[in-house]
Amino acid sequence: MTSNREKKRAVAQGVERLKSKPGWDPHEVTPRSPREALRELDQASKTEQAYTIKCESCKTRRREENDDTALCEEHLKEALGFGGE
Repeated sequence: MTSNREKKRAVAQGVERLKSKPGWDPHEVTPRSPREALRELDQASKTEQAYTIKCESCKTRRREENDDTALCEEHLKEALGFGGE
């Protein structure tokens, strides 16, 4: 059976190994503000919505440019966060 001291030492060693890897130090990461996270979520939702709308202008643009991701000007603005609601 392992003692509590040995368990704590093993955990501390594991933490140190993680911290030594690039990008794993939690003190180096600045957390996003809740407002920024909400803004990003809102924009992701608008972008997804812009790609799911089936408007004729988007279909025409996709056909002309031979690009399945092409959007009409209005929906492109929405996807980029410049238009919409």
